[in-house]
Amino acid sequence: MAHFHLIQTPNSPSIEFNFIKKTMNLSTDQKLALANRIANEYSVWVKDELRYQIENMKDLDELNWEYYPSDKDTEDITELVIDLIAVPVQ
Repeated sequence: MAHFHLIQTPNSPSIEFNFIKKTMNLSTDQKLALANRIANEYSVWVKDELRYQIENMKDLDELNWEYYPSDKDTEDITELVIDLIAVPVQ
């Protein structure tokens, strides 16, 4: 059982909340739905991060200011990111 305490002023009464965590098994469909939501959010994040990192590399003179990623570049880099993340960290 989890116990949570609020920070109280010296003259206020003590309040305690007890929450019981209930676990349940997810169905295969629920797991897939959660995984899809995460993948969709991750995909948007990767594209935003790619744009940010390109601009950052331009600022650091690591990329030519005339460079703009093609759809193929974006696809290739996204696949590389996924491959790098999929490698287990030891």
